[in-house]
Amino acid sequence: MRYWISSNLEYPKIEKSVYVVREGGNPLPRKYSIYELPVLLRAMVLDGWLSYREADSILELVDVDECNLDYLACVWGEPFETLCSYFYSKLDKLPENKTLDFWIVPEFQLTSYISVLLKRENSTIVLGDVELLNDEQLRFLLRFIKCNDWLCSRSLDFRFLNLADFAVLDSKANLDLFLRHHAGLRHAIERVKQVKHDYFPIRISSGTFGTDTTFKVETVKFNSGPIPRKTKLNRFEIVFGEYGELVYSILDEVLESLPMPLANFYRLFSTQDEFVKEKWQAPEVFSKMLRVGIIEVQAGSVIVTEKGLKWIAEKRRTERTKRGKS
Repeated sequence: MRYWISSNLEYPKIEKSVYVVREGGNPLPRKYSIYELPVLLRAMVLDGWLSYREADSILELVDVDECNLDYLACVWGEPFETLCSYFYSKLDKLPENKTLDFWIVPEFQLTSYISVLLKRENSTIVLGDVELLNDEQLRFLLRFIKCNDWLCSRSLDFRFLNLADFAVLDSKANLDLFLRHHAGLRHAIERVKQVKHDYFPIRISSGTFGTDTTFKVETVKFNSGPIPRKTKLNRFEIVFGEYGELVYSILDEVLESLPMPLANFYRLFSTQDEFVKEKWQAPEVFSKMLRVGIIEVQAGSVIVTEKGLKWIAEKRRTERTKRGKS
């Protein structure tokens, strides 16, 4: 692992690498496989947005091999609705021969890192502002870091210095605390400073530090940052696919005749034209309506939940807006 310290908002210039930095200019990936999703949710737990129990409950709502954050925003709500505003890249994997810069979403720092690390194959990754991670977040992140990856901070952090085998230090950074414990290196750095270098590379081996005169330091800056995009979610279509309109119309009918006995509801549901040829789909869709939480069965009757009412109200507003524009 390589460590970079710069107070100048600069990063190491590495060809064909992927940056995840505060000033990045690209949205983060939106789609995750059923194997990647638990890792992403764990990062969200460590970022403080979910509990472990909530992460397990979310996984129980996923019944497909690949899951969009749009789907999680529909079935769970926040914080996925917020994430959809920043995670809207359609990349399934990172290109190996192209330099890309992704932004870090405020308050989702570890989640931002992990979302990109899950999509890489052989790319070198450069991560910015890593000094803001706590110890538990750092331990989790290090599972995905390779020897050629760069971790970058704006001030010296001994946690990374103790892990790295190579570091580049900004000559303007406050290194007094570090140099106080490494007198031999202090003299070497002072000699480098005399030639007015902006950065000085350091090789680290078995706790021994020495300057490296062969490494050519090149830097790069980014001048963008997170750009949120307003996302409109067609919840019925995203969650129920081709049966979305049917579920909406049935839910709307139930709302007009509450409470509806379970037997009557299921008879109404299973006799729809859409289920005549595929009868096995009716219990599947009904079960999903219960799991997602838009209906409940109470005292033998079906009721529309608060979440279901929200979905219906949102759908009606969308349809009124469309009619108003036509």
